Amino acid sequence: MTVKELKTSLREGRRVSDRIKQLQESAERAYANITSATQKISDSGVHSDKMRDAMAEYVAYTEEIYEEIARLQKIRRTMLLRISKLNRYELQTVLHLYYIDCLSWEQVKDKMNYSLRWTQSLHGIALKTLADIETQEEEANTSF
Repeated sequence: MTVKELKTSLREGRRVSDRIKQLQESAERAYANITSATQKISDSGVHSDKMRDAMAEYVAYTEEIYEEIARLQKIRRTMLLRISKLNRYELQTVLHLYYIDCLSWEQVKDKMNYSLRWTQSLHGIALKTLADIETQEEEANTSF
């Protein structure tokens, strides 16, 4: 695997994390909406069918959201396993903070207490090292 291919693959982690946040926010809005709607229905005194329908809709919607979150979490776990192949904590950390936690380079450098230049150098080292590890794994798997 080339560094460029690895970088492209890891960028998916940023998109996955963003999508998970969006879905969680949608679930929170749905909960707020259903709470408000059931309160209004309850206050109106006519509530059995409308409330049941509203709750059924809410449950179906949130089930879809949480199924998608679970699918995305699997992708995220796979990425974490890939990053954990690195034997240096600082290399794991720079990739995790940038690709999994979606921090900016400024935030990553602050968390790691390094200069921006060194943080980005570590990023390059981490990508190269992980690409080499995965290339060796691919070669080992195809040599059988």
